[in-house]
Parts: sequence; C-alpha cells; structure tokens
Amino acid sequence: MLRPGVQTAVQIVIPVAGTYTVGPYTNLAGAQYVAAWANMVRTSGGTSIALWLQTSVSDNNEWFDIMRFSWTTTSAKKMLACTAKQQTTVLTPAAATLGSEGVVEVLGDRYRWQYTTVGTYVGTLDLSFYVAGG
Repeated sequence: MLRPGVQTAVQIVIPVAGTYTVGPYTNLAGAQYVAAWANMVRTSGGTSIALWLQTSVSDNNEWFDIMRFSWTTTSAKKMLACTAKQQTTVLTPAAATLGSEGVVEVLGDRYRWQYTTVGTYVGTLDLSFYVAGG
C-alpha cells in the first residue's frame, strides 16, 4: 500500500572511505513519481562521493539503481525525479553502476540509498525522497 509523501529525511556524517547503505523503506507499491534530494556539505578532505537511490522488485533480493548523484570536493544541493513508465527495452538491473547524474524510470515497492566515498571527508549528507501515487 502506497504511503505518499516524504519517506526519509536523514542526515549522515560522512564516514571513512567505503560503501554504505541506508534503508530499506518499504510499503511503497503503486508509486508513480519519485523525487530525490541530496545535499553534500563538505568541510574538508575527501575525493569523491557517488550516491544512488535504488529500488527492488524482488523483496530485497536484488537492488538496482534508479538515480545517481555525484560530488567531488565542492558542497552542493542536487535533485532528480522520475516517473514510472512502460519500458520498451529490456533493462539489466545493476547496483552502483548507473552513470553520474543518471535516472532509470522503473519504480519498485521499496527503496534504499547506497553511497560510496573515496577519501576521508569531514562533512555531512542530507538525504530525502518523496513518493507520489497515480
């Protein structure tokens, strides 16, 4: 059952270099629109951050990217959105592979964030996404 509205609003202290996940957020079947917002506030350090909003249609067994945000050493706020649409080509689902600032218009019933940091940042990531039904 779809619970429209803001699904997550979290602030993360950027950890040491590595790959991390936040979520999953479930019970979102029926989503027709997803907007995601991310704010990276860098104080010092670090080389790059890649952040993906991912969905699953297999009950958490396999996750695939639907949005990607990228940063280097400049603080920035970013937003992406997508709508559910009929796919006319076969997609090969993959996690943490979508290109920089990319979007794939497939919406599942659950979502999570995955991010990878290179270098040791001093700073935070503010993350939120909004889901609407049709």
